[in-house]
Amino acid sequence: MWFLRQGASPAFRLGAQLPPAAVLLLLLSLQILGLWTSEVAARTVHKWDVDALVALRKAWGSPASLQTWQGEDPCAGQWRGVTCTERTADSSEKIYVKALELSNLRLSGPLSTKLGKLLKIEKIDLSNNRFFGSIPRTIENLRGLQHLDLSFNMLSSNIPTRIKFCQQLTFLDLSANDLNGTIPGSLARLTNLLSLNLGTNENFNSTFPPALTALTTLQDL
Repeated sequence: MWFLRQGASPAFRLGAQLPPAAVLLLLLSLQILGLWTSEVAARTVHKWDVDALVALRKAWGSPASLQTWQGEDPCAGQWRGVTCTERTADSSEKIYVKALELSNLRLSGPLSTKLGKLLKIEKIDLSNNRFFGSIPRTIENLRGLQHLDLSFNMLSSNIPTRIKFCQQLTFLDLSANDLNGTIPGSLARLTNLLSLNLGTNENFNSTFPPALTALTTLQDL
């Protein structure tokens, strides 16, 4: 029979009630369970989302403002500016990045084509940074994207015509960049747009396309 001393610590009580071998086995099992749980949590984040964020960080020179972007699970709540879909009890269900909000961080570099791997993303706000180069054509893959703000950067080249496939967009702000070429009439395919801002891109070589008058849902232009 084992006797418990009043006020004894949990460790003492556990050791008093179980043989040492059983205590060791229990502690080992709990450790293995903890490691397994962490591994499952990391695996549930879709690999493409992790690849995309890692590629963006590298393209931007792994800045100090993104020093929280460490480890294999961007959805653990630590990665700055990253919001994900909710975890469920079903460990086989994938977790996706839902929003990427990194405005006003003085980030600099190109936008990686792997941005187009964030297939379930709904909001991207990279405004007021120093991004340059072109808007990646792979943005057409973001079929659930509702909010895109790339304003106040140094993006050049033209607006990719295939942005028309982002038909869930309600907010699109590409203002205050160095975009050039023509404003694509294909923007008229974005029939859910409520706000569109393309201002302060002085290198556009055409007037506003008449086709955009079909966007009857616009409240802010």
